[in-house]
Amino acid sequence: MVLGDSHARQFAGQVTALADDRSWRVITYIMMGCRYSGPTEKREAECNEFNANALQATLDENPQGVIVVGTESDPNAVVGTGPTEQVTTALDTGIDPLAEQGTPVVALRDNPRFNYDMFECVEVFGEDHPRCNPPRSVLLEEENPLREFAANRPNVASMDLSDLYCPEGECRSVIGNVTVYLDRNHITQTYSNTMRPQIENRLVNAWESAGGLSG
Repeated sequence: MVLGDSHARQFAGQVTALADDRSWRVITYIMMGCRYSGPTEKREAECNEFNANALQATLDENPQGVIVVGTESDPNAVVGTGPTEQVTTALDTGIDPLAEQGTPVVALRDNPRFNYDMFECVEVFGEDHPRCNPPRSVLLEEENPLREFAANRPNVASMDLSDLYCPEGECRSVIGNVTVYLDRNHITQTYSNTMRPQIENRLVNAWESAGGLSG
């Protein structure tokens, strides 16, 4: 099961693509603009209600594994002022009930966010312009914020794809002649497809380290 917002949805497409090969059935609970978490004043009442319903539905389903996006950053932060990346607010109360039930949970490190359109940046300035390839250090923390969070939870594993978005210390707009970003923070389907082998390998390893989804 995949729970969350548009960033969870873009990853759900990859999980669905793997489903046929592994005989998985994929269920999604997605609400645009609503990051999955426990209840928090940071989110609208409608989002909190949706997440509560998604949690109960997942507990009732008792799936072999759950995927959520586990970090968030300020989309309005000025690029270059330093990363704002942190564990998703109230993530603990959103996934602890699942982990306590014995459901393996994989928490994804979110892809970088920008305060300008990265696709447009390439169109205006060209793919080699520094604005379109900011240093990783101004967008992401040096260490994955989810590492410590997951270490204290046996049924939770973190999954980090940041090296695929920001190879060699740069969060590039174009990698291997493929445009990475659709807008300010969503990955193009084409680039997502290029990551599929790494996604499959890391996802399966993460689930296994969380205690489930063998085979």
